[in-house]
Amino acid sequence: MDEGIRLYKEFMEGLLEQRPDMRAERIKAKNKMVWPKAEMYQKYRSFFGGLSDENKNVLADLLQDTRDAAIFDTLEYFDDTINLDGLHVTQNGIEFPKDFFGGDFHNDWVALLQGDFWGENR
Repeated sequence: MDEGIRLYKEFMEGLLEQRPDMRAERIKAKNKMVWPKAEMYQKYRSFFGGLSDENKNVLADLLQDTRDAAIFDTLEYFDDTINLDGLHVTQNGIEFPKDFFGGDFHNDWVALLQGDFWGENR
């Protein structure tokens, strides 16, 4: 496999590993003490403690969707900067391929979120 492709896949898969939103996981937790004991988090422990499990799950999903959208927006900015301003993404002097999997960074992100790993289902 081309080294640039390997590095690109590792980068994108690394984003996928970083995807879970810590706050969403804390909200879903049954134990209110998952939030740090610092006073500044007391308002969160109180608020989330009063929500039903269903409402906690809805809120956690919203936070996860927001995190996914933020990653998407960042990758879309990368794509625009690559396509319009000549940005080159390199790691250890090796350039990432452009549009290798039939899409840009942000399109590959969406495909990964949908379980389509590197064009297997495209």
